[in-house]
Amino acid sequence: MSKKQGGKTMTDKFINTNLGLFYNKPDNSIKTESEDYKVISRHKINKPVVFVGAGTCGYGAGAGKTLESVKNYIHTKKIDIDVVELGCIGLCAAEPIVDVQIPGFNRIAFGHVTEKK
Repeated sequence: MSKKQGGKTMTDKFINTNLGLFYNKPDNSIKTESEDYKVISRHKINKPVVFVGAGTCGYGAGAGKTLESVKNYIHTKKIDIDVVELGCIGLCAAEPIVDVQIPGFNRIAFGHVTEKK
C-alpha cells in the first residue's frame, strides 16, 4: 500500500507530477486518460499513421520488406505521415499486416501486404 502524502498516495503524486498521464476525479474513484496520454498512445492522432506488424510472424512473412517499401514510398512522395513498427498485431495467417489510421476515422487493417502490393 502506498503511503499518503498531502492527501494523495505517493503513487498518485508520482503519476500526476512525473508522468502526467492521469488525474484523479474529485471523489478519487476513477483515473481518466489525459489528452497527452491519448496522443502518446495513438488514441488521438493529428496526422495519418501507418502501423506495420513486425513481430516474428510478420518478419517471417515479409514485413521487413513491406516496412522498407512503405518508408520508401512515403519519402519519395514527401508525405507527412508517421510510420510505426509494431510487434505482433495478432492474426499471423494474414501477415504482413498494415494498419492505416487517418485523423477522425477508425484504424483499418489490411492483410497480406507485401512490398509489391
